[in-house]
Amino acid sequence: MYPDVEEDRQRYEELREGRQGLWRDLDPKQIRESGQNELLNWVCLAGATEGQVPEVLAYSETYIFNSSKAVVLFR
Repeated sequence: MYPDVEEDRQRYEELREGRQGLWRDLDPKQIRESGQNELLNWVCLAGATEGQVPEVLAYSETYIFNSSKAVVLFR
């Protein structure tokens, strides 16, 4: 019913540090239980950008939507 903000923060830190390659090892059940279904789209992006550190343009924690939101730029 409520977003798992702690898990969102963990994924954000991994992304911010360029460690999005770790996402390939996430348990799909854990992703669903934490309400991070949209992260499945980002996993494809993570594979294409592994080793790159993105520029974070915006990040917003929210308790209204199912997960926090991030806007990042890979150059």
